[in-house]
Amino acid sequence: MFSLLSGLIFTATGCIFSNNNAISDSGGAVYHTNAGTFTATDCTFSTNQAVNFGGAVYSDSFTATNCTFSNNSAGTGIGGQGGAVNAGGYMTATDCTFSNNSASYGGGVYCVGLWTAKDCTFSSNAATVDGGAVKGISGPVMSATGCSFFDNTAGNNGGALWIQGTGLNLTSCTLFSNTAGSNGGAIMAWDSTIYSSSMTCYQNSAVSPLFPSTQQSKF
Repeated sequence: MFSLLSGLIFTATGCIFSNNNAISDSGGAVYHTNAGTFTATDCTFSTNQAVNFGGAVYSDSFTATNCTFSNNSAGTGIGGQGGAVNAGGYMTATDCTFSNNSASYGGGVYCVGLWTAKDCTFSSNAATVDGGAVKGISGPVMSATGCSFFDNTAGNNGGALWIQGTGLNLTSCTLFSNTAGSNGGAIMAWDSTIYSSSMTCYQNSAVSPLFPSTQQSKF
């Protein structure tokens, strides 16, 4: 629908992005890159698709407030990253809902870099491989505050969250009824540190829900 390059600033308020398809690449509704910023407020992203990255949105820098992301999907195989959003450097979400999105990696969100979520709900998102709701790698400490993660699934690891090479700070979050086919019914952390405060975690399931080494942490 939109392909924005060369660092452009793009702002969307009260918009609906629905039934868009990136049939050969990324960002089913919005493809935004090269150091620009994309800000969405009171928007709905639904039933968008991409072959590779970001079923609804592919962006280097993305801020979403009071937005809904539902039934978006990103490809299959290694290219299917971020069913709703693929953020290549920075993403912050406040009062947003991510539901029924799907991808190979990061059913709801795939982020390389800084990811921050506040008062968001992630439900019924699915990854065929890792990170049912969110997969985050590299960058500074990622954080979620006042968020709920439930009924998310991953075929392999991290029913709700899969992180690698970074830290994860969870404050006043609830993770329940998430499922992983292999490890970490709620969270899979690889070469990462998890910080938690007032976190509720229950009824998550995985084949291997323990902590077998110092390199891997699985909830």
